[in-house]
Amino acid sequence: MYRVYCVLKLNLRRKGKKRLPSRKPEPLAVLAKVNETPLSSDDEYRAALILSILENDMQQHPEKLQPLTASMRRSAESLVESVEIDFGAQLLDEDE
Repeated sequence: MYRVYCVLKLNLRRKGKKRLPSRKPEPLAVLAKVNETPLSSDDEYRAALILSILENDMQQHPEKLQPLTASMRRSAESLVESVEIDFGAQLLDEDE
């Protein structure tokens, strides 16, 4: 293919592969706080697990924290603008 380009006077340089910088592997987070509190349901366990992962990440990498921008806030508000919540409504047995 390159020879064809040379014959037609379309000499295009050959591009080499782009190399990615080497990454330093980081140890996995150890979640000790999840097991300290008794959890009553599977959803609470998952929420506590996610929150402990976030907490651990924020403590290890505080430089990665970013403030909430106005556009991010507008985007979040647009997602919940049509949601109505009645805080006085009774919960069903299956919802507790």
